[in-house]
Amino acid sequence: MDASVQVRDRDTVATVLARQARIRGDAPFLVVAAGDGARVEATYASMHDRARRSAALLAELGVERGDRLHLHLSNGPAFYDLWFGAA
Repeated sequence: MDASVQVRDRDTVATVLARQARIRGDAPFLVVAAGDGARVEATYASMHDRARRSAALLAELGVERGDRLHLHLSNGPAFYDLWFGAA
């Protein structure tokens, strides 16, 4: 296994994403087809940035560490923004 993707004992979803953003930066993290058929791509670095902004938004809305959050979204960029942001 590639050493850059090995999970360490104290890793969280957020720390794994942050490390991969440092290592892989502009490499594609997510590629999906939008509703109109256009290709939407997010890099590891942009996904990390989006997750941090989502985390700040969730905190601003009153979501705190330990709170439970239900996401009912299709498998796409918005889901990952909030999933990583909540981590």
